[in-house]
Amino acid sequence: MKRARFSEREGFAPTDAEIKIRHDAPGPLRAAIPRMLYDCDVMRPTPLREVVCGVLRTSPSPGNWSDFPRPPSLPRSPTSS
Repeated sequence: MKRARFSEREGFAPTDAEIKIRHDAPGPLRAAIPRMLYDCDVMRPTPLREVVCGVLRTSPSPGNWSDFPRPPSLPRSPTSS
């Protein structure tokens, strides 16, 4: 007959780890991950977006994305105000 494990005999059970982040990672982490992928030439923005959208089960919106968007302080064109 097989003996019970020590933890079973003594009534020990692991406790669940506290979930610290449920829905959003901290801003610095969200910014660091894509930057590391770009800097190491692991993945470019468009394929990264496809992966993220697949994980989140959402469709990418072609109207709100560019590979390397310009900073908001720059105008769209020389004639824009």
